[in-house]
Amino acid sequence: MSYLSYLSHQPVHSSFALPTILRRGRLLAAVAGLSATSVLAADLTYLVAPAPGGFVQACAGPSTLGVPWPGSDFFGSFAPNQGANLTEETFVSGAAADVTASYAGSGISNSAHAIAGLGYFRASATNSAPDAANFPMGLAHGGWSETFVIANPALTGQSGFMQFTLHVEGTFFAAGGTGSSGFTVTAYKDAAQLTTNQFFDPGDSNLIGTSAQYGNWGIATYGNPPTDSQTLNDTVTFAVPFTFGEPFKLGVYSIAWAGMRSSGGQGGNSSAQTHFEDGLHWGGITQVYLGTTPTSGYTITSGSGLDWSGPVGVNAPADLDGNGSVNAADLAILLGGWGTPAGDVNGDGTTDAADLAELLGAWS
Repeated sequence: MSYLSYLSHQPVHSSFALPTILRRGRLLAAVAGLSATSVLAADLTYLVAPAPGGFVQACAGPSTLGVPWPGSDFFGSFAPNQGANLTEETFVSGAAADVTASYAGSGISNSAHAIAGLGYFRASATNSAPDAANFPMGLAHGGWSETFVIANPALTGQSGFMQFTLHVEGTFFAAGGTGSSGFTVTAYKDAAQLTTNQFFDPGDSNLIGTSAQYGNWGIATYGNPPTDSQTLNDTVTFAVPFTFGEPFKLGVYSIAWAGMRSSGGQGGNSSAQTHFEDGLHWGGITQVYLGTTPTSGYTITSGSGLDWSGPVGVNAPADLDGNGSVNAADLAILLGGWGTPAGDVNGDGTTDAADLAELLGAWS
């Protein structure tokens, strides 16, 4: 059994916790003599992401070397010399990025789709493969970065925390002996991942480590029962330390993936799907603290000019393809679903003139 197979066969909870593989991915890369970004020199990470702005990556392929934290460059985790399909795109300020990837061969089929803009990330991933395959995966990755200055002339130079929420909504499905599906989000200040503090709340996450602020959810199958599914609607509360009057960069990055929990001689076939078309969005700033005491009388200035005090990036009902805007693509979906629920905007169960009027009224 290879080292990769050994790690993947270690016991995990049926609500699969990705941070185990996150740590293993780093170790596997070191064992193979690779850096996390050496396979393909894309080098898109939270460190170099535009601010305000961000990036997305879609990855699909027959083999992976492990999965790093969201915000890292994922291209190094796949094996492009084996035919992996890897795409990426950056965006700035009020724009958005939208990428897809797919792979098919040797009984393996997977795909990924990622959309991100300021305040939101939407994604889907699928995978179907023999249980003996070497960890094929469809993986969507991305997020956004923003700059902030929190100011109060009487408090300049003093430290505090900005507490904010992220809302996550989507579905997981897995089938067979090794199907696995998951979603993870984490956040960074300047050049470092946020560490836990008393204001962080992971919601209903499936966590293993306790040192970093992150949310993680997922499922995995072991063949009995042969399928599993889950609908996720959760909120994670983060808290970023800052100094009054000093600018800082905040990055929020996520992955949605569908793959396998193990690789071995099971002899069967497994599949997984992750659908987060409603996805992740910024819920708002819930509190600013001076030290550990709630405070007021401050101003918050963002590089984009957006007001981050409330929700940002909420998916509009008329945004049928979830790309952050209402345009001709959404109109095509609506017209194609006429008389069915496929293009229903107003929630009445069918697509008709009322939905068309609402879509045109929301046109971006």
